Amino acid sequence: MNSKCIYMVMMAVLRLMLTSAQSCPFHMDIAPCLCTEIGPSPELDMDCSHVVDIDQLMRVFQADFPSTNYRRLSMTGTPDDPIPISFLPDGVFGSITFQEIVIQHAQINRVDDYAFLGSKDTLTMLTLIHSELTSFPTTILPLLSDFRELDLSYNHLVFIPDLRSSSLRSLTLAHNTQLNFSDRVFDEIDQIIDLNIAHCNMETIPPGMFLNMMNLSTVYLEYNKITHLDAASLHFTSEVIEEVVLSGNQISAAEPNFFSGTGKHTYLELLNNQITTLGEASWRPVFHAISEHGDGLVMLDGNPLDCGCSLAWLVTSSSFLSHLALGATCANGTAIHDLNPSAFDHNCGR
Repeated sequence: MNSKCIYMVMMAVLRLMLTSAQSCPFHMDIAPCLCTEIGPSPELDMDCSHVVDIDQLMRVFQADFPSTNYRRLSMTGTPDDPIPISFLPDGVFGSITFQEIVIQHAQINRVDDYAFLGSKDTLTMLTLIHSELTSFPTTILPLLSDFRELDLSYNHLVFIPDLRSSSLRSLTLAHNTQLNFSDRVFDEIDQIIDLNIAHCNMETIPPGMFLNMMNLSTVYLEYNKITHLDAASLHFTSEVIEEVVLSGNQISAAEPNFFSGTGKHTYLELLNNQITTLGEASWRPVFHAISEHGDGLVMLDGNPLDCGCSLAWLVTSSSFLSHLALGATCANGTAIHDLNPSAFDHNCGR
């Protein structure tokens, strides 16, 4: 037997010895990725933060894997040194399945339609943030049977097609400043609990956008460019709504019937907007719903509120006023809670 054959036999024996007592592949076969065994079971994690190109990543997943079932794949770069991969093609992970995939600070601008298809029965969470995505293949979502959490924040998404998933619980699209979508984008993700579309330069909230989300608990819409709350823009059918956050927008007016359908503990947060008038037709139903249902709160700190007679309906109602956060002030800095109800009764003919 020549020396080359002897070397190959020795390497095969070495691999067998190294993998017989563990589930991770031979470390040289998957370099620069690292496999780690977690816990007594054990579960397996893979870290591929140091791959240099897509060819290297694909070669890693063509290695001999004693186990093909992994808990997590991590690929983490830094703002100054992002992972130098520009796309994830179909089949990139070979036969390896993951429950969680976390990719951050990469140069990825494209994900093929079925790059994650191998994990269709196992994937529960995908985080692909601080990258350069302009689109995302939402066609994969209905095929992921137990998929619960998707985070695509801090990308360059231009358009998200209408979404469809019977299992998705958390969706984060924040910090995609050119993002567009249809009025019905969320109609078929009715199991959503947490929705975050903050910092996306949204200018309007389409009426009825949230009506199909019967389990919705929190919706974050802060720091967009919303100027008006149109009728039915904040209509909900979830009795477990806890937070509706619209702080840091440019909201100056709200139409009657803009808000309805919340539960007992809803916080409506409108900090640092441009609201001057709390018109009774628009706002009384909000305070009535919150005070009638439980311990909800309206937060209006940082708005230049007009404290004339148009506010008498609120100031003269101790019940309504108890559901206004203490930081709300008039345009002159006077706290709403410090206003004298008797003065409104006397001067406003109530």
